[in-house]
Formats: sequence, C-alpha cells, structure tokens
Amino acid sequence: MKKSAIKNFFPKAKLVVKKANNREVREGWLFLDGKRWRIRNGILIAPHFSDAIQKEQKAIKIIDKKADLGGNISGKKEDFFEALASLPEGKTNNPYFQNAGAFLNISLGKKDYQDFLKSLKGKLKILELGADSGWSAAKLSKNHEVMALDVSDHLFFRDFWLEHKSFFEAVMVDMHELPFRNECFDLVFAIAAI
Repeated sequence: MKKSAIKNFFPKAKLVVKKANNREVREGWLFLDGKRWRIRNGILIAPHFSDAIQKEQKAIKIIDKKADLGGNISGKKEDFFEALASLPEGKTNNPYFQNAGAFLNISLGKKDYQDFLKSLKGKLKILELGADSGWSAAKLSKNHEVMALDVSDHLFFRDFWLEHKSFFEAVMVDMHELPFRNECFDLVFAIAAI
C-alpha cells in the first residue's frame, strides 16, 4: 500500500513501516481507530473478522479445490495464471474454462464488463467490493486509481498483477465494515461477488 493512499483513505491513521520498496509499504502496521491493522505483501488486513466471515474464508478454501462446487484452483500453475490473465474474455483452450467454476462464470459476463469499462469517463477513484484475485482491479488500474477489497486469500494474487505492471491498492476486510474516510471514492462496484 502506498503511503499516499494511506494518507488519502485513512488520514488519522499512524503507520509503522517494517518493509517497503520504491512503490509501497510491503510489511508493517496501520493503527486506525484504536486497532492495529497488519500490512502484508502490500495488502492492508483487518484486525478481526466476524465468525461469519471466518466461516466464509474456510468455505472458499474448500470450494477452491472442488470443481463440482464451482471452484477449480487446483490444476497446473501455468494454466491457472494464463486463465487469470485472460479474464474476463477467457482462453477457450485453457482447462480452467472447460469446467463449471469461477473462470467460466466470469467469462460469460465479458460483454457486460467491457461495456462497463467503456462507460467510465475520466480518471476515477474506484472501490471494488469482492475483488477476489484482482483481475478486474488490474484492468481498471490502467486508467483509474483502484482499491480492491475482499475477505479471501485470493487477494494475495495481487503480486501476480504487480509483476505484470498493474498496480492497485488492496484491503482484506468485510465489505460491511469499510474503514475508509467518507466520500473518498468516485465509484463503488462489485462484479461476480455474490
């Protein structure tokens, strides 16, 4: 997370940097409203998740390994990252698009997503709720400032996008407990999050 983003979104927070590079704080803590938030791999992580969110996080890990439940993060690593980079269009010859699951579901909505991208005017500050692996945040970050929000470990795929020259901020927190200052985003949206 960039220091400038921290000042913008959390103006009253105190930052403790453990590790940083020329782009962002990679490891550290953010003290916000009397709570200590961890920064890991550049992602701001909530200090506490409700029992319901903890159950959701466990369920996501189970679903990821079972194609018959809609997940499929268990094949070859190269195929997974090729599929991820091709979203929302998809690569029809990639095994991740051959079976039911998240990749196929997202690719079915590609026209609506492309129309959404075309509708955006100017440089916007965007909050994406339920950002999952960050594929949409990566696309949006080409023309906008983006904050990706999710509760799953999929958010840690953000490093893949950083390697591919797409930068967006990320926070792992319940979308019902947003920590941001009021009116700091121009647009808040979700895609394939329900």
